[in-house]
Amino acid sequence: FTDLGPAPQPIIPKVVTIKELNTNGEMLENSLISIRNVTKAVSSPAWPILGASVNMIFTDASGDSTTMRIDGDTDIDGMPEPNYPITIVGDAGQFDNTIPYTSGYQWLPRDMKDIFFTPTLQALNFEAPNFDYTFTDFSGAKAVRVPNPQKNGLDTSNFVVKMVKGAGDPWAGSYLSLDKPVDFKNTKLFKVKVFMPKVGAKLLLKFENQTNGGINMEKEATGTKANAWEELMYDFSAIDTSKTYQKVVLICDLGTVGDGSANFTYLLDDIQPYVVPVVPMGVTLTTSKIQTTVTNTGHIGGVGDFQDKVGFKVGGTERLFEGSLIFTTDSAHVSNAWRDRAGNYNPGFRPLRNIKVDQIGSTVRTETLFDDSSMVRPLGISVLQRALVDTNAAKAGYLMMQLNVINNSNAKLSKLKVGTFLDFDMTAAGNVDRGGIIKDSTNTISGVNGGLPFKMYVAYEQQGGVNTAYAGFVSISQGQFGGGRISSGAAEIYPTGVPFTDSIKNNFVSIFRATNTFSDNGKNDDQSIIASIGAFDINSKDTAKVAFAVISGNSLADLIATARQVQKDYAAMDAFGPATKVVQETLPITFALDQNYPNPFNPTTTIRFALPNDSKVSLKIYDVLGREVRTLINSDVAAGTNKVEWNGKNGVGQQVASGMYIYRIEAGSFIATKKMMLLK
Repeated sequence: FTDLGPAPQPIIPKVVTIKELNTNGEMLENSLISIRNVTKAVSSPAWPILGASVNMIFTDASGDSTTMRIDGDTDIDGMPEPNYPITIVGDAGQFDNTIPYTSGYQWLPRDMKDIFFTPTLQALNFEAPNFDYTFTDFSGAKAVRVPNPQKNGLDTSNFVVKMVKGAGDPWAGSYLSLDKPVDFKNTKLFKVKVFMPKVGAKLLLKFENQTNGGINMEKEATGTKANAWEELMYDFSAIDTSKTYQKVVLICDLGTVGDGSANFTYLLDDIQPYVVPVVPMGVTLTTSKIQTTVTNTGHIGGVGDFQDKVGFKVGGTERLFEGSLIFTTDSAHVSNAWRDRAGNYNPGFRPLRNIKVDQIGSTVRTETLFDDSSMVRPLGISVLQRALVDTNAAKAGYLMMQLNVINNSNAKLSKLKVGTFLDFDMTAAGNVDRGGIIKDSTNTISGVNGGLPFKMYVAYEQQGGVNTAYAGFVSISQGQFGGGRISSGAAEIYPTGVPFTDSIKNNFVSIFRATNTFSDNGKNDDQSIIASIGAFDINSKDTAKVAFAVISGNSLADLIATARQVQKDYAAMDAFGPATKVVQETLPITFALDQNYPNPFNPTTTIRFALPNDSKVSLKIYDVLGREVRTLINSDVAAGTNKVEWNGKNGVGQQVASGMYIYRIEAGSFIATKKMMLLK
């Protein structure tokens, strides 16, 4: 028997249950049958090794069981055992030496193509040949996987689902059971590609419990195009995640009875979780005294991509032209978001998370994550950045920032300096600033330095000749700077014809100037604050916590009072934790699979993925037909940001052909797939 059958009609397997096979075995014998959603029984022999023939025992949700014969002359023996449940097509047969022959019914799959996996939500692109995409229809609808008849626009995939709503109930639809419940940990947003017959057609998406239909949540979205692909979005933020949902239910035009015509024929594809893309972004924070912008690219204040945001306003007046973080170990490794002397914008660090904003009491707090992989010579760090403003009037004059600097490299980072460049312009003209670095030795904080006074450096700028507006910088995880200066824009930052190299940036943040060490150049000028904290030695996979504040005041005394206040607040703050120690930290906090880079590629590409905890990881490459090409990882992997290279070769070392390939990761309950293109 073959499911191709005699031309021109193929033989369609008859869908039966295990109970039907056991009850009607004589009638089904020598037929091609399909039994859905079965699992290997506890009492079953093991999956066969290469060359072995085994009578395995399978059971279904009803508890019925029967024998599945895997013959050693097929290509099934020796293959990896699948994840259950699965659907199996095979020839119905009988093995019984009693008379009459009334038992011993079994079914025999012929090759691996007869074994179909129950799809996961991440696999609902309907492309994999060995997934069971059989829908259960109800009330007059019919959904079936078909070759894509509209391979254009937003959807050029090979297969889609065609749903026809016939003359039945207005709630006619179809559902698909998944291999495991939908995982809502990473996102509660979902998207579906649709090809609708008319503008205003609707698609209802419902997640339903496997056994209790009363446990469900549904959302409906309206199409805006006729006879063209578009993507509909669904927000399940309010779903009760204490329950489980293993059915995906689809209903087109709920409330309208169909007629089976073209006006009630819909194409659906790519039912997928949607994670909001990580993009460069800035969030503006406001108190009664300041207004400022934090970013996920290492910029402080609005610059470049964030020109619609503010820099650092004091009393409603803009005071900051440009601000940047800087991380450096030597002149060859300087990661920063600081423009060059020609004024060319620096896009900064690679964002790994969008900015999260929370309000706790009078504080507004943000959190984001970025790394320096976008730099020419990266250090191999990622930075968990937390920022805070306090709307309490007594604490409203500062922006507090803590940077958890994670060494992702396999080597120790030695003498890392963490610093800032703050080009304050205390007037619109920007060239009448004065500044200095104050060494305050009278500050005391209970529990710090035994309660005794300690030295605190405060860098500041003011408008020359005016003593009513101040902005500055203070370290709050260490008292003193590792290096820095009040830098002249004309002489040091933007001199004509002199390139602003990484070597100069490293020098400015690493040491103090030999002359005018703690003062400016003695005149009104375009002054900037450059200062660093450290240096730090960070072992591989360890973290250093560094904290500072950008501060304001209406007098120098007020500025210093703000600096003291923010140090006290930081020391007492549980949310940001201890300030000055190196700790082991598990990052990132969510699973993620990045797009490979470069893409397209030839001959090698890199795939990055993130694990919030140690996990057993499977990372495999497939072709567009779902055939496995190469296993890149099948082992335990430590938590953190990881990467692996693929050289375009299959599992036996042969170079693969040009074309589209799919890479798929499984790490615990996390499953994700992405596409990549090999070009030669």
